Amino acid sequence: MQKQSEFSLICYTAENDKKNKQYYPNSFALEKGEKLLFELQERGQRFTLKAGDQVSWTASNSGKEAADANESKHNFEGQYENKAECKTSAGYLGHHILYCDIKRINNPLVHLKFPIFVL
Repeated sequence: MQKQSEFSLICYTAENDKKNKQYYPNSFALEKGEKLLFELQERGQRFTLKAGDQVSWTASNSGKEAADANESKHNFEGQYENKAECKTSAGYLGHHILYCDIKRINNPLVHLKFPIFVL
């Protein structure tokens, strides 16, 4: 049985879909519009989807801009379902959390979160 601690999310600022520099949770304020790439890892290596695995990505956005755009919560239109990465941008001012859920047969749900702050 796998433990939640075997999984992690790594975030990079991105330029032209290439990793730029690693961003640590809430380590500094990101600029609005900054491109981000989140990578799911298992035991320090890029996650590999196995038969029966399900991976989902969702975001929770705080702040007036996100609320006005009806984007307080969203799932990237399913674009990253069952993928080991999620590409997005810091589109709204405020505190936000990216979630990644991993469902594996005969294992408990793994629920990861990565907070960011956009200024």
